[in-house]
Amino acid sequence: LCLLTALAHAQSPVETSFLGGLQLFGTPPSASLSFDLVVTSPTGLVLHGIECNLNTGAGTQGTLGVWTTPTGGTSVGNQQNAAAWSQVATASRSHSGGRTFFTLVPPVFLPAGSRGLLLHHVGMNPVYTNGATQVPPLPTSFATAEITLDMAGARVRASLTTDPFGGTDCSRNIPDRST
Repeated sequence: LCLLTALAHAQSPVETSFLGGLQLFGTPPSASLSFDLVVTSPTGLVLHGIECNLNTGAGTQGTLGVWTTPTGGTSVGNQQNAAAWSQVATASRSHSGGRTFFTLVPPVFLPAGSRGLLLHHVGMNPVYTNGATQVPPLPTSFATAEITLDMAGARVRASLTTDPFGGTDCSRNIPDRST
């Protein structure tokens, strides 16, 4: 669903597969994607931007909110628990669907350790796939020397435009792991 771009300290971007074409239609024009990640670089990393695979079904003026749990936290079971998260960045831009890059303001420093990451898409439909239904199934983790994305418990769900944790119950779909 997205590409995390971490450019500080000669860090390399980590990208997961852009497969599938599932989208949350017939819902409010927002969706939340949550998954876990582990920063393996002992000095941490700076997240400068996120590139998302989008559809224009919810609009062409999008805002991406980025939320994290504290180090040691998880997204699993916390998709609708606002108290478990802190907003760390936001980015807005017009888009025409497809791969769209959002520059984070401010860039996000992620210290070494594990945490949950939640991306709140407003005015855009994230495009994803249910990795468990693919034959063969998609991998559940993606890694570089600095970071590992754990998609085993990842979820995409309809949310409210004003609240990434409100809206309908969590879907069982695993995103396309493009993060």
